[in-house]
Amino acid sequence: MISDDIDIAIKRLLNKANILGSITSIDVLVGGKNNQAYVVCCDQGERYVVKRYFQHYLDLRDRQNTEILFSTYANKVAADFIPKIYAFDKSAGATLFEFIDGCPISQGHVQGMEVETATNFINALNSIQSRPSASLLPIASEACFALQDHLNLVDRRIDALVKVLHDDLSRDRSSFIQNLANFWSQLKVSILEEAINCGLEASFVLPIEDRCISPSDFGFHNAIKGSGGGIRFIDFEYAGWDDPAKLVGDFFSQLAVPVPEQYFTDFVKSIAHNFSDSELFKIRAKLLMPVYQIKWCCIALNVFLPTHLSRRKFSNPLIDLTNST
Repeated sequence: MISDDIDIAIKRLLNKANILGSITSIDVLVGGKNNQAYVVCCDQGERYVVKRYFQHYLDLRDRQNTEILFSTYANKVAADFIPKIYAFDKSAGATLFEFIDGCPISQGHVQGMEVETATNFINALNSIQSRPSASLLPIASEACFALQDHLNLVDRRIDALVKVLHDDLSRDRSSFIQNLANFWSQLKVSILEEAINCGLEASFVLPIEDRCISPSDFGFHNAIKGSGGGIRFIDFEYAGWDDPAKLVGDFFSQLAVPVPEQYFTDFVKSIAHNFSDSELFKIRAKLLMPVYQIKWCCIALNVFLPTHLSRRKFSNPLIDLTNST
């Protein structure tokens, strides 16, 4: 059953978008892990998606505003790759999007065509013609612009997991987290040594012309293949300016719908022309790949963190957190 506040918010969004038809149904859209989403059907057969954003006192990111800014930008420069944004209501924390008629992309179904579509999306967002109009976009969530930033990012995730080692975790789980922390300590040393061998300083800050406009949390876990075969990407609440090496690391490390490693070199090569020092980008993307594999191991263990559990419960009040990952 849909609550009265959601019903009121949806009607207000439709009115803002000048959509005048009557609502025939509002259904919960299952599958999201961070937010609430609803499919709204109107009397002329039109369908829309309404997204309501998670908020928590320990997580102060303005997810809605970030997605509004990014979607507005992408609708101008890469409209074929994302849903349209029609209206938003900040008081309700809700946004109205185009409904994409299609299905998620499942594991084992990412091939050359899918990767080429992802490449084209990133190139459209970062073309020389597009970038000047992206000045209002925020810094991406967990953005990194120096090698040390990337290492610090994983340090924080490892530290958060280690802190829960003594909080009712089984011996097997505690052992795994501690082993991961130990492995990470060793990996950091080798990454820094390799950086020196490549002539890179850990404190070197990436100049603006070598940064990218990133969808963040980018991958086929956040994509829909339409009935006509085209792919649209969704969920941009962490998007903004970031290090393109981080975009690559996340893209090839996300766990839900893995991208085969065989496409790594071509993907990196195909987006490198967007940056002033394409060779530096290629070196850094390869160097940082193991860092992001560890980061995604930590993400898989987020189920032990209180804020993550609150977000999952918000997106699906019926979820069984004892079996949630």
